Amino acid sequence: MPWKTGATDKLLGTDGRPSAAFAANHQPIRLQGIELFNGIYESDADLIANAVKDNDNLGRIELYRVFDITKASKTSTANYTKIGEFTARDKTTNDSWRYAEDFTLSNGVIIPTGLNATSTTGMCDAIGANPLTSQGLRQVQRFGCLRGGAACGAFAANLRNDLANRRWNIGAAYQEPVNAYTPLRHNYPPRQPVRGQATAQPKIKPSTRPVGEPIQHRRTPA
Repeated sequence: MPWKTGATDKLLGTDGRPSAAFAANHQPIRLQGIELFNGIYESDADLIANAVKDNDNLGRIELYRVFDITKASKTSTANYTKIGEFTARDKTTNDSWRYAEDFTLSNGVIIPTGLNATSTTGMCDAIGANPLTSQGLRQVQRFGCLRGGAACGAFAANLRNDLANRRWNIGAAYQEPVNAYTPLRHNYPPRQPVRGQATAQPKIKPSTRPVGEPIQHRRTPA
């Protein structure tokens, strides 16, 4: 089963992994305070892929992004903007995992490019797609699941599952909101009063002025 959310909570810094006793590629990591790679595909909530078949030997994956997450959809790209395409597939590369050679950045989104790298060259991560076999809207599932092996990683993407697809190996990471003035998960002890410092606020005497009587301002002699 995937690692539970919070597996990196005990790390003291902003980067690292839970244990040095296990292989690095078999456990999640914390990168700049964000927990990643829990052994599940993480579906990008603001992205939709569209598998298109141009002809019997050529298909492609269009990528759409919604910039107002309240308009995210499971059935349409009406409120989405096309921001790019993944590398096209033919009969020799369709319905398979192919390793990305490089990537482009469009509207803050990483789009892997190329199909001819390996698990040790290029981006070292693979993209799974099947536009010739099946067309329509797809999830953009990042990173990889426990059984994905060498194909998984920061640049990996599974583009073969429709928007309603759900399984044990698909999820999302939860990150607690943190602002610039709030330490991340620090549990500080209660503040102790300084020796001789009052621990309670002095009592304020209630006013004896009758209700409705105007306040007499004290004047300073000239």
